[in-house]
Amino acid sequence: MPRSPKQVAVLVPLPILYDEDKHGVRKSIEDEKFWQTLKEVNEKFDATLHWNGATGIWKYAGCPVKDDIHLLAAVIRDTSSNREWWRRYAKRVLCNRFIQKAIFITFVRVKAELIWNERIQR
Repeated sequence: MPRSPKQVAVLVPLPILYDEDKHGVRKSIEDEKFWQTLKEVNEKFDATLHWNGATGIWKYAGCPVKDDIHLLAAVIRDTSSNREWWRRYAKRVLCNRFIQKAIFITFVRVKAELIWNERIQR
């Protein structure tokens, strides 16, 4: 049996709110920006956007920062060109679209399996 290519899950938390403006106000990021991101990523990879409103806390300049997020996720072939595509996309598109200093990407090795319901004809 031929070996299947290694895969990684790509996880990109996307903020629901812009960073604070000069008055300390954080405004909601427009839904269209999330839909545009999902559309662009799906032109190259199969991806999902989880609208679950999770909360994350991370540190910036030593201070904790709270972010409410949506999670962009994809399972891709683990190649250097695919990882580089995500790095470029985050830097050139996502940082600008969501007006962020940085975008966090996690690459997690996975073994994906498709489990079939045998009671339903394929």
